Formats: sequence, C-alpha cells, structure tokens
Amino acid sequence: MPYQILTDQDVAQYLTMPVAIQKMEIAFQEMANGTLEAPPRFRVNANEGALVFTVGAAKAIEKVIGFRVYDTFPYSSPEHQQLVVVYSAETGAFKGLVIGSAIGRLRTAAINGVAINYLAPKKVDTLGIIGAGFQAEKHLEAALAVRNFADIHIYSRTKARLLQFTEKMSQQLGIEFQIKDSAEAVARHADVLLCTTNSRRPILKTEWLKQGAHISSIGPKAANASELPADIASLANVIITDSKAQVEGYTKPYFLSKSIIKERMYNLCDLLDKPQLGRQNDSDTTLFCSTGLAGTEVVLANALLEIVGKE
Repeated sequence: MPYQILTDQDVAQYLTMPVAIQKMEIAFQEMANGTLEAPPRFRVNANEGALVFTVGAAKAIEKVIGFRVYDTFPYSSPEHQQLVVVYSAETGAFKGLVIGSAIGRLRTAAINGVAINYLAPKKVDTLGIIGAGFQAEKHLEAALAVRNFADIHIYSRTKARLLQFTEKMSQQLGIEFQIKDSAEAVARHADVLLCTTNSRRPILKTEWLKQGAHISSIGPKAANASELPADIASLANVIITDSKAQVEGYTKPYFLSKSIIKERMYNLCDLLDKPQLGRQNDSDTTLFCSTGLAGTEVVLANALLEIVGKE
C-alpha cells in the first residue's frame, strides 16, 4: 500500500475523541506490558531555535515505530509545521506522516481522558476549567467523553478569549458554561479541575481545592515556572504522570521535589495492574501531571492512517 500524507483537516474529519482515548489506553497497556519504547524527548539546537524529537515504538499490539518533530524557533508562519512519521515496527516499511499540530493536541487531551477515567471520582457534578487557550478545547472534550457533569465552570484571565471559547464550544458540543470571575471560584466547586494555562506562576492555591477532587495540569511545571504551586503535593493523596522518564529527563528542575518524584509519583500505566496506587475513596485528592508520553503520537497517527486508508 502506498504511503499517505495527511493534515490537520484529516485529523478533524476522521479522528474522534473516543477513538483517541481508546488508542491511548492501548498505548498505556503496551507500556504496562513493557512493549512501549518511550524515551525522553531530545533536541537539536541551531542558532535561534531547535528541533525537538519524541520517538517511540508500540511493538506488540499496535506494531508501529516512528517519531514526532517540531521546532522552537521564535517565528510563527505556515512554514513551521509539526510532523508525525509512522513506520511498521514489523517490517520497517514507511506508512505515512501527519503534518500539523492537531494530532499532538488531540493526543495530549486523550491521555488526560485516560487519566480522568482512572483517577477522578465515578460520581461527579462540576467540571472546572482554568484557561481557554490552545489546549482547553480538546481537554474539555476528553473530560466529557469519560464523565457526565451537571455543571461546567470556567475562568480565563483573557476575557475576549474566554467568551470566544465558550461561544464556540457551546455551539459545537451543545453545552452551557458558568463563567466565573476568578480561578478560586472555579476551583472551590470542581470535582474535576483542568488547568490548561501557559502561566509560569501558580494559578491557584491549595486551600481552594475541594476535598476529593481530581486535578489535571497541562501547562508549565518547572521549578519557579509552574502553573501549580509546589505545595499541592502535600494535599494530593495520589500523584500520577504519563511518563516519569520524561519528568526525570527535563533539563530544568521539576516543580515537585526529587524525593516526591521518586517516592510518590507513579506512571499512569502502573494503575492498570496496580489499581491500589490510584484513588481508593471519594475523599482522596488526585493529581495528574501531563508530560506527553513519547510514542503515543505515533500510535494515534497510525490509527488515522488506517482509518483514511479504508475510505
């Protein structure tokens, strides 16, 4: 079969959130089984920017290998594109590539959907969202795919973006939002709290959080440059990430201490075989720290290639 070259338009047309979450669950199953190769990302520097690579292989179930690459140059134009390149892990045959940022955003949100499904209370009332930017749309979809919420509370520092976001998602998903005037007003009532900002200063205080809540952090999490306060670790009964290898591989210190990472943080895949590492009761507060597990973009891109190939 000849290889395919797909784009953001194909991602929007053919990949649904339930399919993406299903594929991410399979990737975590491979990780739990030891058949997912997912080393920390690496970069190649050049003058004012760099190329950043995440490489991975799902060798047993999905049988794919490949990489994602994006640039960090301080420019923005159509010439700057992310690529996800897919090969067969059995034969090495080139299967195709996906150009654009949509698949990465969908992958990140779908991983968070898996995390919410494993960590959030089964019975929830209120979804809280802080941030209305690039990541918020798909993370909202992921949360709604795994839990039913009676209310959705949202806050963003940028009022125009917030109104644009709520209008678009109301029309797209047929839902209503309660727009709040502060992050505190969102956090205090949220059973599930999505932090989807690019803030390098804490956007909330731990005393605002509802006991038994699940918190997912998608934004920056470096020491002295984090959307979450470091003392959230003292509140959380459970701390999970998608890739401890990536947390430990960051060049900048993480917002959580090394001892917490070593002793209290677990990989999401660990919960598949050891559910006792996750939420045990409704009063447990759980925290998911997103990093972007390597190889998962390749798994999702392969799913897209297979779906389009059957059309």
